[in-house]
Amino acid sequence: MDVRVLIVEDDPTEREPLAKSLRRPGVRIDAAPDGAAAVSEVERTDYDVVLLDARMPDPDGLETFNQIRQVRPLTEVIFLTGHACIDTAVECMKRGAFDYLLRPVDVEHLSSRIESACESRRLREAQQAIG
Repeated sequence: MDVRVLIVEDDPTEREPLAKSLRRPGVRIDAAPDGAAAVSEVERTDYDVVLLDARMPDPDGLETFNQIRQVRPLTEVIFLTGHACIDTAVECMKRGAFDYLLRPVDVEHLSSRIESACESRRLREAQQAIG
């Protein structure tokens, strides 16, 4: 089964290298330059995982997260940020984010977190199917 990942990053110098580093057989990577484009992508495609920049212009990462959850509640979201903020990290996790990672992030570690997020999603889907 293919893994579908959406990268939401307003900085193309971050977005493009990240997408390139995560591409491998069985992993479909799409990218969006902002929150509005991300929500549109999520409406069209059921992504397993969204890698979401925590600090973007309007809508910001948390608002984008809320909109993604309304459209696709089972999609796992991993926040990425270059600016550590404990309050933001706690808020993201309280709202149900799968993880909150500080950049620069090791690609192998990120790939591992994506795999874990996919497994979490599959478990939640199975639980939902059971009732």
